[in-house]
Amino acid sequence: MKTLRILFTVLCAVCLAAIFPIGTFWEMGYALIALAAAGVFFLAMLYCKRKQESAEKGEQEPQPDFFQPKDGKNK
Repeated sequence: MKTLRILFTVLCAVCLAAIFPIGTFWEMGYALIALAAAGVFFLAMLYCKRKQESAEKGEQEPQPDFFQPKDGKNK
């Protein structure tokens, strides 16, 4: 997942960097396509980030609550 996050971040940055040259040399409609692609890559990066954080959260052992002892028994 971490590799996908990096890949989507780079693709998003490339699409954002391409908006102005595309808008300058061609029509602004094509620049909007690049902007939409950057948005899709950004959302894909956020999705991978959320999946990675939930996977890491599931691997950690649960921390005891302040009011609950470590053994889990209430007296």
